[in-house]
Amino acid sequence: MRYRHILCCFISYIFTIIPSDAFSRDLKHSDKAVVDSILSVSFQHFLNINITENLKTAKQALKKSQEINYGAGKAKSYFYIARALSYVGEYNMSLEYLDRCEKEEYNEDKASINSEAHRIRGQVYMYLGLPSKSLEEFRKGLHCVNKMDEGGVKNRLKSLAYENLSIGYIAIVSYDSAFYYLSKNRDLLHKMDSEEPYIYSNWVNLYTLFGDYYSKTNQYDSASYYFNKSIETTQKSGSPYTSWTYKHWGDMELGRGNPDSALKYYNLSLEDIKRTNLNNELPDLYKQIFQAYTEKKMNDSAKFYQNKAISAENKLLLSKNQAVEKALNLILEEESATHSLFQEKAIRLISVLSIFVIIILAAWAKWRYTHQKELKEEKRMVETLELKLNDKTQDLIELAKLNDSSFITNFKDIFSEFTENIYNRYPDLINSEFWLCSMIFLNFTSKEIAQYSFVEHRSIQIRKSRLRKKLKIDANIDLYVYIRSFA
Repeated sequence: MRYRHILCCFISYIFTIIPSDAFSRDLKHSDKAVVDSILSVSFQHFLNINITENLKTAKQALKKSQEINYGAGKAKSYFYIARALSYVGEYNMSLEYLDRCEKEEYNEDKASINSEAHRIRGQVYMYLGLPSKSLEEFRKGLHCVNKMDEGGVKNRLKSLAYENLSIGYIAIVSYDSAFYYLSKNRDLLHKMDSEEPYIYSNWVNLYTLFGDYYSKTNQYDSASYYFNKSIETTQKSGSPYTSWTYKHWGDMELGRGNPDSALKYYNLSLEDIKRTNLNNELPDLYKQIFQAYTEKKMNDSAKFYQNKAISAENKLLLSKNQAVEKALNLILEEESATHSLFQEKAIRLISVLSIFVIIILAAWAKWRYTHQKELKEEKRMVETLELKLNDKTQDLIELAKLNDSSFITNFKDIFSEFTENIYNRYPDLINSEFWLCSMIFLNFTSKEIAQYSFVEHRSIQIRKSRLRKKLKIDANIDLYVYIRSFA
């Protein structure tokens, strides 16, 4: 982390020494068209997963936009650079360029660019393990989309916003909220023109996410139906990309205890990756194949794919580090080239940064070598503790279903931190209200709560409404998400 901090400080220094008015002159329509054309090429490189060229052309667009003081061009270039950097895992710099994108002053298409900036920032937060912040950004992105004029672009971006929100809620196991946004996305796509650009990819992702939702809620027939719909849509559109869908399909079968079926879908996913060269999906896929063969007690095959997973992970890490180094060099070269006075400083700085990258890679290699055994042992201990906690939680759920009088006592013991936090916030909670909070925390539906407590479904809905009023929760806030936030 210390090395990354030093790198970012050096880059920030270069950014600050370039005069803001160094390239100001009158904007011409032909110059604007050139920038838009470069950005179009850059976007195609991104679709083709050629991140180096995507970044290079985005920087060219940024340089040209700065020369002619084209605000929308600068904002879009900042966004393209931020998205590319997030793709290679350089999250700190990605966030920096997203901030520049949003601060750029211009009059054209601002809501559209800002919505995309919030979307990518939300994805970065999700990668960093910050699901609440991620969902907050996704909501901000949707708010920006709602400000746009009606049309195809607005609908496409709104569909992406719904898609990301559903992924976010699945990640925090808030399946009711996930289903809400999946349904809104489906309704929106039905209203859109079937000839809209990228609509097929939106449908493919939606069907796969529906399949994932139904898989995680143990509705396997529905999950299989939607996975199949996703594959049919890729075939209809002529898209070769099916590996993501087959991977989720295989995960479902493996979770159901069907390793043979899982391997069928994993192999289809593997074949698709060989066609598309999306090697970043290989490590997780190989790990799942390893698990499937382990369940079949085919130890030789399991060991083979375990080694392939390790090898693919190492190759991907090396490729990612090389991409990050290229990204740093491109940014430094383009930023320093904006004024000839700083060319010599940029060359020296690139050399220093190259040394820093080598140091970082060497330090990482040493760290992994010396700590690999400790990490494995720690992982084993964590898995053991999680198993114990899962056993306790399952016993607690059974007590809740039986309406056992010891349920609350056991709940407070297992989830002591949640209990302390919610009573600190709401010290006047009575026992019946805390019981309802506990049932919501365990993700029981209103219907299930009514069934286990031997009351009418309507009665539980009324009690939920009263609880929401007492906790002073806005109507647009998911009660289940809010209650679990005290954990």
